[in-house]
Amino acid sequence: MTWMRIMLAPKDIKTSKHFQLQDAFEKVFLATVAPKDAAMFQNNSSYEEYGYYFSPEAVAIFSVSLASYNAVECGPPPRPETSLLVGHADAWDMLSSDAKTDGK
Repeated sequence: MTWMRIMLAPKDIKTSKHFQLQDAFEKVFLATVAPKDAAMFQNNSSYEEYGYYFSPEAVAIFSVSLASYNAVECGPPPRPETSLLVGHADAWDMLSSDAKTDGK
């Protein structure tokens, strides 16, 4: 399985779609007993769109919802440009420290 990304436009942020997405993932994350390698990340808000990234294990437990958000395959986001939203503290270890991976 691969990483997946959901992009939200500023208008989606104004309608709190990002909070709905995070809340939905967090509920699944907790219901599946917080899998160690499942995590949700967000790119820094300096982009025109907001990217939400899901690790391969997160994709495995959240795939139905990802499909409804038109998620696309991607590489892991770059660590320097990313915030951890849901997951264990060591989820950072899944990310590249290279800012040239998939930070859009």
